[in-house]
Amino acid sequence: MRRRDLILAVAVIVSGCSGLMSRESPAPVTNVGNAVLTTTTISVNIGESSSSTSLTTSTSTTTSTTIASEPVAIVSPSGVVVPVLTASPSGGWIVGTPCANTATLDSGMPVTHVQVLIDPGHGGDETGAVASSGLRESDLNLDVAERLQRFLEYRGVSTLLTRTDDYRVAIAARGELAQRVEPDVFISIHHNGGPTTPTREPGTLVFHQVASSDSRRLAGLVYEELVTTLSSLDVSYAAGSPPGAVAMLNDSGLDYYGVLRRTDGITSVLSESFFLTNPAEAAVLESGYVREQEAIALGKAILRFMETEDAGTGFLDSRTFEGPGSGTGGIAGCSDPDLL
Repeated sequence: MRRRDLILAVAVIVSGCSGLMSRESPAPVTNVGNAVLTTTTISVNIGESSSSTSLTTSTSTTTSTTIASEPVAIVSPSGVVVPVLTASPSGGWIVGTPCANTATLDSGMPVTHVQVLIDPGHGGDETGAVASSGLRESDLNLDVAERLQRFLEYRGVSTLLTRTDDYRVAIAARGELAQRVEPDVFISIHHNGGPTTPTREPGTLVFHQVASSDSRRLAGLVYEELVTTLSSLDVSYAAGSPPGAVAMLNDSGLDYYGVLRRTDGITSVLSESFFLTNPAEAAVLESGYVREQEAIALGKAILRFMETEDAGTGFLDSRTFEGPGSGTGGIAGCSDPDLL
C-alpha cells in the first residue's frame, strides 16, 4: 500500500499561560494582538503501524482554523483583575472596577478561562480582623490566597485572584467578576475575629450556599482538610460558635454573606480557618510554614472536589445570623486603584 500523509494544523486561542492543549507537551505560543496563538502540526501515517508527530509554524500543505475566544476578564497593566463588561466601540474593553464603577482599557492581559477563582477577603481600608500583634486579616488573606494559587497552578489548575494587592474590592465587584468568569469553584479566604472561648479542636468555619448541594460538599471537604491540618499543630485553639461546614442565613432565608449570594449558580464557599483574635492562633499565623499548610489544605480540598465524589464532613444545620453586621464590602467611600 502507498504511504499517505495527513497533515493537520490546529490553532487554539488561549489566555496567558493557560492552554487547551496537553499540559505535558505544550505547543509554542505566539502573541497575536491581545490573545495568544498556539499552532500544532500533527503528521499521521495512514496505513502504517507507526505515526509521527511534529510541531511547525507553517507549511504549504497546512490548513489552519482559528477558534476565537472573547476575554471574560483583564489583568490590567497595574495588575488589577477586572471583569470585561463589553467591547469598547473605540477599541479595547469596557470593564468593571474594584469599586463597582466602569472604565475603559485598551491594554492588559486577557483572561478567557478560569477553573478556580480565589477571593482574598477585605483589602485597603477594610482590614478585617486585626490581631493584638497588629497582624491584619486582609494581608493574611492575600498571602494565603497567593500560596493557594501557586499550589493549584503547579498542578495544572487555572486560577485567578479577585484582589492582587492591598486595595478595596466591593462585594458587588467580586460577584460581578465571578459571574463573568464562571469558574468551576469560587473560594473566599478569611480568618475569623470576635469573642471566643477555649476549645480542644480548631474553631474552623466554612460557609456554603444554602441552595447548592455542590457548595455544601465543597465546604465539607474544605472543613475536613483544614481541621486535619490544624489539628496537627501545637496550638491552644478557640471558637466563637460550634465549628463545621454550615449555611449562614439572613432574615429572608437567603445566604447572609454577599459573596455567596452574588455568586449564585457558581459553586462557592467562604473559609474562616483560624481566629486572629485568639493570641495563640495569631502567633502561629506569623509563620510562613503555617500559612503554606493552610493553603495546601484548601488546595487539596478543591482538587478532591474536582476529581472525586468524596462527600466531606463536619456538616451543621443552617443558622440565621444574629447581631450587627460588619458594615464592610459596600461601595461608599471606595476608591478605585490605578488600573494603568
